[in-house]
Amino acid sequence: MKQLLNIGIKIIGIICLIATIIIAIIAYTHKIEILPTYLAIIFCGILFESYRISKESKSILYVLLCAYFISLIVFFPNEGKGVYHFEEKIKRLPYVLCFSYLIILIASHKKRIIPRLTEGVTLLLSVSFIYWLLSKQLLNFETWYSSIITIVTLLFSLISVINGLLLVKLSKLNRLILSVWSTIIVFVIGVDNFIDLMNYVSFDDHNGFSDTFKIAIQGFLFGMSSIYLVQNFFLLLLLVPSKEDKDNILFYENIGDHYGRYSESQVKRLFSIFCIIYCFVFFYLNYKIKILPVNTIIWIVTFTFPVILSIMIKIKDKIRKSKSIDF
Repeated sequence: MKQLLNIGIKIIGIICLIATIIIAIIAYTHKIEILPTYLAIIFCGILFESYRISKESKSILYVLLCAYFISLIVFFPNEGKGVYHFEEKIKRLPYVLCFSYLIILIASHKKRIIPRLTEGVTLLLSVSFIYWLLSKQLLNFETWYSSIITIVTLLFSLISVINGLLLVKLSKLNRLILSVWSTIIVFVIGVDNFIDLMNYVSFDDHNGFSDTFKIAIQGFLFGMSSIYLVQNFFLLLLLVPSKEDKDNILFYENIGDHYGRYSESQVKRLFSIFCIIYCFVFFYLNYKIKILPVNTIIWIVTFTFPVILSIMIKIKDKIRKSKSIDF
């Protein structure tokens, strides 16, 4: 079986190699841009986060190979159309490749991609979401829809603050609520980030290193977060009961994924306070100085805070050990 699998992979690899050579020759002859700069940066972010999740370069290579092989379907002729536009199909290839890669990665690394959530992560996301709503001027009671958004946001943010600062028992219902709330935040901010990126058609439209650098950072971070964006989309989609799923098997399985991925361990109150201060400092400085786009600073804070916190914990543990040795 393993031998057949290896033969299959080799055949797919040869087909992909031949296809790549043909595509490259045609693209060079007709001066077609195969991979736009912004999409290349996004895909680099996807690959970086993929390796961070998998820790196995071989596994990522197999996913990429399968995704590329599947994406070659764009070159199949369309029924009912006499003219075959090869150039247009080449331009579609990288988009289909990105989508195929994300789907295969999520399907093959489901348990690793669904992040282990904690009270601290939900608190971090809640503070970030409040900042995002303020930047969009949606946190107010001026209209009926902004009033609903404000009430819902403040209610669930208050729940996350209470859970972060007080020793509230993390029951299954509590974990489910916090997990769904975290999923909604990641999905909404992710979609908004994607819309912002689509406004930047070309890097050539922006003058100066500063603008180009900001867009590059935004694209790379979106690439990293796109894996979770797609995963969270499926987590939200499966919360809606389907007619085809008569016994609601997928629905209850998804509910289990939500409270199952949420840690039952309580976050220390000091860490929650540090989280709020950390977010406030970065968001306030960015609000005043306007160095980076709102979505970019949110992803930076989201990705860096757990790293900073883990470093602080390690330093604290080392100091404690050194003191005990000295004693």
